[in-house]
Amino acid sequence: LAAESILLLGEGDGRFLEVLLAAGCRAQIVCVDASPKMLDLAAQRAAGRGEGKAERAIRVRFLNGDVSDLRLPVGFRPDVVGAHFFLDCFREQELLATAANIARWSAPGATVVITDFTAPEGGVAFPGVPADFRDAVFFPYFCRYFSAQVARYP
Repeated sequence: LAAESILLLGEGDGRFLEVLLAAGCRAQIVCVDASPKMLDLAAQRAAGRGEGKAERAIRVRFLNGDVSDLRLPVGFRPDVVGAHFFLDCFREQELLATAANIARWSAPGATVVITDFTAPEGGVAFPGVPADFRDAVFFPYFCRYFSAQVARYP
């Protein structure tokens, strides 16, 4: 990935970060998550093993916080923003505010990479369950359940 600076929102335990670093990414990276435990796990993945361990530690910063009041390091303007399975847990107004923050934080022409759930072709999530019903019932439950699980790792 040819980027100078990358912002990873809701990075969790660092799986995407680990892949970036293993692929030789040389960018300055800021990882944000609301859970200190998840950030600890991400830092362990980022440290990795072998050559370059110290250099990786210098290039990657971990910020614990909420994206609604996030303060990025002075001068950090990412040219890539990653949000993997993160934005789907926001209500509409929160999502709009987060999108505005991403635009404000990012360098001009930045790339935003979003990985998320999608409705299956044909609109049927499970046999006999329309996607509209699934979106209204299952995803909010998943988000509440997942948030409760993360809350157990303060």
